[in-house]
Amino acid sequence: MRSVLFVLLAISIECQEAPDRDLVRPHSARRLALVMGNDAYPNNRLHNAVNDARGLKVALEGAGFAVRLSLNTTQKQMETAIGEFSGSVRPGDVALFFYAGHGLQINDQNYLVPVDFEAHTEIDAKYKSYPAQRVQESLEAAGVRLQILVLDACRNNPFRGLRGADGGLAPMQAGKGTYIAFATAPGQTADDNPRGVNGLFTGEMIAVLREQGYSLDQLFNRVRERVAAKSHGRQVPWSTSSVTGEFYFKATLEVHGSIGGSDLGTEKELAFWNAIKDERQPELFEEYLKKYPAGEFTSIAKLKLHSLINIRPETDAHTPELPEKQSRVNPKDGQTYMWIPAGEFTMGCSEGDYACFDFEKPAHRVTITKGFWIGRTEVTQEAYALVTGKNPSHFRGPKLPVETVTWSDADAYCKKAGLRLPTEAEWEYAARGGNPSPQYAPLDAAAWFGANSGGVNHEVAQKQENDFGLYDMLGNVWEWVADWGISPYEAAPVKDPQGSPSGWVHGMRGCSKTCGPMFVPRVSFRLAQNPMLPGDDLGFRCAGDLPPVNK
Repeated sequence: MRSVLFVLLAISIECQEAPDRDLVRPHSARRLALVMGNDAYPNNRLHNAVNDARGLKVALEGAGFAVRLSLNTTQKQMETAIGEFSGSVRPGDVALFFYAGHGLQINDQNYLVPVDFEAHTEIDAKYKSYPAQRVQESLEAAGVRLQILVLDACRNNPFRGLRGADGGLAPMQAGKGTYIAFATAPGQTADDNPRGVNGLFTGEMIAVLREQGYSLDQLFNRVRERVAAKSHGRQVPWSTSSVTGEFYFKATLEVHGSIGGSDLGTEKELAFWNAIKDERQPELFEEYLKKYPAGEFTSIAKLKLHSLINIRPETDAHTPELPEKQSRVNPKDGQTYMWIPAGEFTMGCSEGDYACFDFEKPAHRVTITKGFWIGRTEVTQEAYALVTGKNPSHFRGPKLPVETVTWSDADAYCKKAGLRLPTEAEWEYAARGGNPSPQYAPLDAAAWFGANSGGVNHEVAQKQENDFGLYDMLGNVWEWVADWGISPYEAAPVKDPQGSPSGWVHGMRGCSKTCGPMFVPRVSFRLAQNPMLPGDDLGFRCAGDLPPVNK
């Protein structure tokens, strides 16, 4: 089957006074993304939709986005994932939605097709698919500063039997502050590249996103050139726009455009920054902060300094002096567990951490009244296979962390091992190990993340342990926790918090191998995911009470 590719990029900028409306700086707002890929259609299977979604996820994380991945979604799962995503964004955010899979046009309206789609009439098709326009309207209603919609929909029209379902997708109107890009002209076909690992357009988009410093227009102009060249002119991406100003995908440290006015700093500051931005000596960034305490790159310099400087702050004054480490092997899963004593700690944003989001605030005192055991490493694939007889992981290896597990999978494993998933509070308390800093060790020493992982998972226990003897509490794979949701914290001190008793999403902690410079692994960082949507960067570890040792 010759498949087709369609891409819509819609950007709606919150109405406000110039010049703020016309300039969205790379580091000025949260960047959140939902990436969907559907190719497991029973009768019309695609080649590259899931690959496109996975590849774009990595590229977007390299550009500073925190990305949720959703693969082969049914209609109900699509409704839930999109609803939760639009509900999680706030005014001032940059929100990006990407969809790869089948799409169809009915009476000049475009629809995204879930993997359980089954329809015989035009009316059925409308109600058993997801309107593309609804995604845009949902994000607009959330009041985000900037929304980006990328729809990579197969357009060979396998639904010709449906009356009213036309070939190709319909052109869409670019309203104020909106940029719409198609992989090719409306009504034309595009190459799904079945012999490759990505569709032609998305493959080039991923490649260009990895390059430094492209604005919105520049990125799609570059993609257009590359697609046209590789297709020998048979496929020429098309776009329409009413956007003013610039948005830069890559969190590049370059300043684009002229250097006029105090908002962009002086030429002297820019020259100083460009001279040090790729260096590894913390003293250079300390010097920059002394010279330009309110400079254009102050926030990035502080983040860079956090990742480079080898500082181990004093132990949290409220945490008891750490006893000698105690470890036990659980005979039910063969994993080593470490004892975490009861104590107090400050949960949420670390002092001096300038990258914290509102849902990591406010920092507040938490008491863990009862000690517990927790896995020294993430659950490995050999342990998971021992307990369940299965290994769902994408990256295979006995000592690699198990991943591509739902929350229910993780919960069931822990119960079979005689334990449970840790609460968020237990997880963060254990991750800190008495250290109140954003990382319990220098970042490169503590974690596999975007700058050193190569985009793949690594064997557990290869990085530095924390003071509780725990490995990989940061990076490698996200870890499911027991709590529902990730609402902002209450300021009052609490004892043994359990989180909300119900919800639509479960928390996950620790960041993963692809966390980029805007979301570097830190103990306070938290996200949530649909509990039924696994990912190749999502694992877990167990906690609780181990049975007493037989004497």
